[in-house]
Amino acid sequence: MAHSGSAALDRLDRWSDIDLAICVAAANRLQEVIDDWTAVFYSSHDAVAHHDVVAGGTLYRVFLLRSTLQVDLSFWTPSTFDPRGNAFRLIFGESGDEQTPADPSTSGLIGAAWLHWSAP
Repeated sequence: MAHSGSAALDRLDRWSDIDLAICVAAANRLQEVIDDWTAVFYSSHDAVAHHDVVAGGTLYRVFLLRSTLQVDLSFWTPSTFDPRGNAFRLIFGESGDEQTPADPSTSGLIGAAWLHWSAP
């Protein structure tokens, strides 16, 4: 498991969301683990909604809590659990070597903007 985002950069403030990267050791149980975390957020942490974003085979499940806190959980398999820049700080476990993220494609950026602009 790793912090990502502002916690990994020591830039937390009272408006920061929470970003966690979770490595699922048994890739064949990935969906089960995602479902379990989702159930916990709705039953124990007062989640009111979530939105999924998939990038490079990694699922980012973004929860909105009743308090308006946003919690982003990303789910990785061991073969892809690598730092993708300096906003990654390992909490426990192991990760691979740091990877340089590929430059986003123009169509990918336009598609992401359209998705987030048009989402209900």
